[in-house]
Amino acid sequence: MNHGNSQKYQEFDSCAIVAFVKKDGIPTHGNVRRTLMALDAMEHRTGEINYESDGAGIQTDIPRKVWQKILAGKRINASVANDPYFAVAHLMIADKNSTSFSGKILRILDIIQNHGFDIVYHQKAETRPEYLGPKARENEPIFYQIACLPSKFRTSADTKTFYTVLDIEKKFPDVHAASFSKNSVIYKVRGDTSALMRYFPELRHPDFRSAISLAHGRYSTNTDSEPQRAQMFSTLGHNGEINTIRRLESEARQIGFQLVAGGSDSQNLDRILESFMFEYKLSLMEAMEILFPPVRSEVEKLPPRFREMYFYFRRAWGMLAQGPAAVIARQSDEIVFSVDALGLRPLWFGETEKEYFASSEKGVVDLDTIQRDPKPLAPGEKMGFFLHRQTFDPNSEPFIHSGFVEILPYDKIQHRAFQTFSKRSGKNPAKKGVCLPEDIVLKTAAHPQNRAVSENVFTAMGWNKADLKSLLFMAENGKERIGSTGYDGPLAGFSSPPVNLPEFFKEKVAVVTNPAIDRIRESHHFSTAVFLGGKPALTGNGAFPVQLLAEMPVILSGFYEKDSPEMRETALKMGTFTLGQIEAAASDNFPVLTIPLITNKPLSSDEPFKHLREQVRNHVSRFQSSLIILDDREFLSNPEKTLLDPFLAVAVIHKSLKSHVDQSGNLRRRVSLILLSAQLRNVHDVMIALGLGADAVSPYLAIQHVLDKFSKPSAQALGKYLQSLKSGIEEVLSTLGIHDINGYEKLFASIGLKKDLAEILQVSNFCGSQKSGFGLDVLHENLQTRRDILNRPGKRVRPEPHFYSHLTKVIRQVATGDNHYAQYENHLHDMEIKHPVSLRHLLRTRATPRPISIDQVDIDIHNYDGPLYFAAMSYG
Repeated sequence: MNHGNSQKYQEFDSCAIVAFVKKDGIPTHGNVRRTLMALDAMEHRTGEINYESDGAGIQTDIPRKVWQKILAGKRINASVANDPYFAVAHLMIADKNSTSFSGKILRILDIIQNHGFDIVYHQKAETRPEYLGPKARENEPIFYQIACLPSKFRTSADTKTFYTVLDIEKKFPDVHAASFSKNSVIYKVRGDTSALMRYFPELRHPDFRSAISLAHGRYSTNTDSEPQRAQMFSTLGHNGEINTIRRLESEARQIGFQLVAGGSDSQNLDRILESFMFEYKLSLMEAMEILFPPVRSEVEKLPPRFREMYFYFRRAWGMLAQGPAAVIARQSDEIVFSVDALGLRPLWFGETEKEYFASSEKGVVDLDTIQRDPKPLAPGEKMGFFLHRQTFDPNSEPFIHSGFVEILPYDKIQHRAFQTFSKRSGKNPAKKGVCLPEDIVLKTAAHPQNRAVSENVFTAMGWNKADLKSLLFMAENGKERIGSTGYDGPLAGFSSPPVNLPEFFKEKVAVVTNPAIDRIRESHHFSTAVFLGGKPALTGNGAFPVQLLAEMPVILSGFYEKDSPEMRETALKMGTFTLGQIEAAASDNFPVLTIPLITNKPLSSDEPFKHLREQVRNHVSRFQSSLIILDDREFLSNPEKTLLDPFLAVAVIHKSLKSHVDQSGNLRRRVSLILLSAQLRNVHDVMIALGLGADAVSPYLAIQHVLDKFSKPSAQALGKYLQSLKSGIEEVLSTLGIHDINGYEKLFASIGLKKDLAEILQVSNFCGSQKSGFGLDVLHENLQTRRDILNRPGKRVRPEPHFYSHLTKVIRQVATGDNHYAQYENHLHDMEIKHPVSLRHLLRTRATPRPISIDQVDIDIHNYDGPLYFAAMSYG
């Protein structure tokens, strides 16, 4: 089957990985051969389409003997291949047009020379296309090799080749730099291990030698198979899926990293790892520790000095790379084997007489050569290796010093990371500037008077009876209501106004290839804690901005009061803040700006959003740390004003701040957004707000209702409500394969939005266009409905919008034999036409006058051969 074209920014991999490291450090062809044989033994882990595999690749030392022969054959001094600064670039170039290709090569050579290299030799690599499958031949790139040395007898670090690659990518997005290094090279192809070895004949040559070899076989679960997506990548091979890749990429861009346009999750994970190393001068082990830190519950078990370090990493960066991830990585002669925090992808470590190895399965190495049973890496575990190669010193005895491998267990890796961190941060404590809820003491507030909010306010802000029932259930039981067979209410496009934006969104996740995390069994791994305020510099050697640490992204505030004894008691118990505490924390160095979500500009234009963007940017640019509170309460007291949709406002501000950089860095890193809105009805609304860019929310209308309905034990009811919100957030995260709120961002898509609104929100949208759907114009009509309801104090809350409740009577009659099944069918058909609630209710089949031959049937959609399947499963 043809997989079709998918959105490349959300590509994922699930694959086989293997690595072999020679104990004596002497390069041999056997090291390469054994790595490829082990990869071939795991071919069942990789994907294929019509017997054509998704991809395979290998990273080795630069094959210096092979290059000596290449250079000698061209009458170039072959000894330069042994120069320690001799570097080789492997490029995959899609353009095969001879004229444009030649010009492109000349410009690439110019870029390399402009970065301080002299070109020694360049050529199209020797390849054998006849060993590729039909799809691979159809999309076969030119594999180009460039050998070079630093100009004017200079030395060179891998930092220089890294920035050269960035420059090439920037000018030629269609050129994929598989590798460019003075240490290693990468060969990869769309195909299996056998195709890899046959396509590149030099891999089979006895002179092709390496002391370190890492290889990868790809299983492209959700994407097209392309040779550029095959691994290895420059530094790592990755088996798994980075479920938080969208947030990871967003945060990486905010600190200035150049990512690969259209890159897969593994590809940009590799780029971010390299950027940490070369832009922040970190070792591979140190960079891996920032990218894949232990979960919070494990950090709490570590010595105090390590806890300080990870606390700071969380303040400055966060746990952003979450999901199944077994990783093998190499930079120069430093190697790391790593498993994700939950151990969702296996990685085995073993030892033979000649080598150390890691692999996705333990049975890929000949048992006769294994010295001890392979062991699986534990969840969150890393192993580090330094290869000390054989050296020759004529001034010492003996002349030849044997090579060896230094092994660093995880605690030693952590110690190395701590040493670097402590040198950069000096004596500055990692918690400097952090404020906890118990640190903000307010004067005792008076108990609020019982001032119940009228029903028309709830109705105007999109609530119905089901929402109110769910809210009270949460306050009574500390958990959400659970339905037996899903939701049978209408899609947002079929609902009567007013309709809130979150109703147009549905969670987007591939549960089959990426199973959910068991929130109960893995409860100690989950964290909903957030830092509110500007983020400090990643290196730890800059300013320490004020930050508030809340254990959940929910701030307590009522409709009438920002703080009360009940709210404060509950906030302290749950580890979060009241709005009164937030405002009390404000200072000259930590301003809190409240923006009422009202405007006098027409919603159908960009004017209100333009003003909002300018107001926020002007504020944030003046401070290193601040909070912005978006508040829609003024509209409820004065409905004649124009309400800016709260979710849309969050998305607009978030997008604007991310795209602006001044001399102090990206603006988004210097502020947190808190949304106070009456439209926050449930967990779904909270997650939509957080996904669109809010750092915390305050569902003040819901909190006020709990306080009103449970006047005596209100603190207890409020605590249960907050606990149910926290549990609900964790359940959503677990469904998405995430365990820490740090990594969550916009993992949903919309149904029925117009193009203008979908583009502002930057979401994938279905069943909408420029002409049809819910857009800015309908948003304005929605506003008028809200006004009308607010001006009618007696307006009741809308009934629960259930479809099948209208069929209960006829179903009961059929079940008891008092009516025929045909009556039920007719009634159901009428309901689907008059009151549609799902997209399938809009579909109609059209009969043809005569049967159609199967040869005339084509169900292709875009490039998908079989896009529609009907299946069923039982609850058993």
